[in-house]
Amino acid sequence: MYKLRPEERGKNILYEKQVSHLHDLHRKKVEGMTSHLAKLGHTAKPKTIPKVVRANLKKRMKEEERLAEIEAENARLLGQMSKIMLAPDNLSRLKKPPVSSLNIVTRRREMERVTTENLRILKNLENAPSYYNHRLWESDRKETEHILTYIGLYPYQDGRG
Repeated sequence: MYKLRPEERGKNILYEKQVSHLHDLHRKKVEGMTSHLAKLGHTAKPKTIPKVVRANLKKRMKEEERLAEIEAENARLLGQMSKIMLAPDNLSRLKKPPVSSLNIVTRRREMERVTTENLRILKNLENAPSYYNHRLWESDRKETEHILTYIGLYPYQDGRG
């Protein structure tokens, strides 16, 4: 059988008629077919499945039991939660145990000693005279810039090298 290229198939009416004719022949052959079991004489219908099996009652029953267990557990938990919520707030489970340290007095004394020493150091720092002299820094900078104007290959410009 002569086959057309894909780009020519859409343009050819005869090709479309041929394809539909071949499809019709195929459908007629399929309609005329019979089962090989029918040829052997086994044409009886299969036994029907009982409704009990079709409904799958056992599976449904297990699911209902599981849901009933979940509901019972939820009800129990809800009862416990409501009991906890209705209890007074001064429950022992909410209280923190008291701090019982054997060296609390020693630690407190050490903390006071460190605090007083820090205050003494702060006063000394505030009362001490300034060590840095910004005027001396300015004169040193001017002298350095003056030297840089003589030793550089290019002229020195306001700290930009």
